[in-house]
Parts: sequence; C-alpha cells; structure tokens
Amino acid sequence: MTALLQARIDDDDPEVTDKRPLDMPEMLSIVQQLLVAGNETTTKLLTETMRLLANSPDQWTSLQQDPSRAANVIEEALRLSTPTQGMFRICTKDHELEGVHIPKGARIVIVFASANRDEALFPDADAFDPDRAGLRDHLAFGKGIQFCLGAALSRLEGKVALEELARRLDSFALAESNGFEYFPSFLLRGLSSGSRISGRSSASSMSSGARRRSTRNVSSCLRRGGRRRVTARGLRAVPSTRRDSCHTSRR
Repeated sequence: MTALLQARIDDDDPEVTDKRPLDMPEMLSIVQQLLVAGNETTTKLLTETMRLLANSPDQWTSLQQDPSRAANVIEEALRLSTPTQGMFRICTKDHELEGVHIPKGARIVIVFASANRDEALFPDADAFDPDRAGLRDHLAFGKGIQFCLGAALSRLEGKVALEELARRLDSFALAESNGFEYFPSFLLRGLSSGSRISGRSSASSMSSGARRRSTRNVSSCLRRGGRRRVTARGLRAVPSTRRDSCHTSRR
C-alpha cells in the first residue's frame, strides 16, 4: 500500500507528461483488482480443476501415484478453464488484424480463453491433457508487462492444494445432482453454487500431526461426532452419514 501511495505516473510514454501521483479512484481500482486476483481466480481454478479430474479418473489416479504431477495438472487446468477469460485493453496505435482495422485508442477485449484453445498451438485443444507439450504457453496470466503479479503464488496454491487432496482422498466423484451453473460474468469463469463432490478419505491421511499443521492454510479437518469434515477456502463441507466420507459443495 505504501508503494501504491508513493507511485507516480510513469514517463515511459512520450505522450504522458503528467508525473502526478495516482488519484483515489485509480488506487482503489488497483486494490480491487489485487483483491479479486488473489481470491476469486484461485478458488475458481481449484473447483474447475477438481471437476476436470473427476471427469478424468485416470489423471486423478496418476496424480495420487505421483503427486509431483500436480504442477502440470494446474497448468493444464489454467489453460482449459482459464479463470480470467479476458481483459480490456486500449489499442495504442492503428493496427490491422486478419483484415480488420483497429484504430488507435479503440477499446478492445483480449480473450485469453480463446487463445488458450488455439489448435495451432495446442493440438486437440479441448482435451484435458496434463502431459501435453508447451504446458506454460497459455495466456491464463496474461503476457508481457501485463503479466499477472500473483502468478507464482496462484500456481503454488494450486499445486499444494492438489498434492494434499491427492494424499487425503482415496477417490471422489461428482454428485448426480450437479447442475454446473457458472458465475454470470463476462470476464471470470467459475462455478457459482450447488456443485457437489463426494469423496472417500484416505485412512492414513490424517495420521500425521505434522501434516495437519503444514496444510492448515489449504484445508482443515475437524472431527464432529466421529465424522471427518473437510473444509477449504471457497468450499463448505456437509458431513456424510458414512464415517469414511465427506461431501463438499461450492459456496
């Protein structure tokens, strides 16, 4: 926040001569972007990743057998279910793209999700394939000077969450009652509510106190009346009637 208060309009654009500090609306806009970028996008990434894995049980099995695959799974989920579908930009010079003239100053939308399914770069682009070549060639975090500041943190959060879920759950499946309704947003893609996952906890997953402490920021396991209850950021747990299972639903 201190750096934001001390920031001045950069002079890398010769047409900008005003070296004033940022005004309040500009600072609030940046703060809002940081809040959304560090919260909504990561929770949407995690729920979409679990949906993709539920529809690809072989990939879930591979992840359990080799947790180091978590990073690749996250990259492919970022590409296939890009949390930030696109972003507004202003064209800085006259340009022609595929026969379409884009004048300088025009407001445009860069659709990252479309680029991430470009068959010229990603063969069989609609398939969920964590083993494909060029996993990091996607634009889920933007590119160039507009590259997401929180990319490294988001990747780490996703990786750690998957590693722990793979250790804690023997298996899971999507509930038949799922409607898979998505949040009504032009820019953000993510499940809105009512999405349910039923999972069977690993018998040995909670045997280590050290593991519980090390993953407190990812999920917390509470015992309520002999049942194991799993909660995670953006998810709520509904205790099952079976002692060895849990039902998790998107808030």
